Amino acid sequence: MPIMIFVFHRTRNHYMKLGPQLRVDESMDLDVPDFKGNVVIVAVSDTTKVVEGALKYAKSIGDTVIAVHVSVDRVQGKEFVERWNRIHPEVRIAHLYSTYRSISEPLMKFIDTAKQKADQDNYSVTVLIPQFIPKQGWQNLLHNQTSLMIRTKLMMKRDVVVATYPYHLKE
Repeated sequence: MPIMIFVFHRTRNHYMKLGPQLRVDESMDLDVPDFKGNVVIVAVSDTTKVVEGALKYAKSIGDTVIAVHVSVDRVQGKEFVERWNRIHPEVRIAHLYSTYRSISEPLMKFIDTAKQKADQDNYSVTVLIPQFIPKQGWQNLLHNQTSLMIRTKLMMKRDVVVATYPYHLKE
């Protein structure tokens, strides 16, 4: 019984603190930035229909669009950048190399650097993650684990918008 009372008390305190932080009053100054533009960072693994759709969307919402690719093999990474530049010469590609087969760490460092630059220019940062959605729900277990991990890490970053571009598979 004491544990339940403690949990209820902590829950009530949480909600009591939450309300004033979210409420908008006429007399208060809003603590919301007034951005001049938007930098959209699109995480790409390859040139696919999912990425094509995400790039079109990114161009529609962003003043600057940067594609980011993380590879674990230098030769394949170089080939990807060359292919990317042939297909999308208008979109800058940032190629990152990961020695430890980690995609999220180099990506997070890149986003931190881009965020610092965007803050100087009073721009917002949106990270767009292209993701295909299988027709059968259970098939999600076979895919999209990396994007889930990346989104979870990004949600902890202040003033970084995280968006998913879903591409629904037909079969």
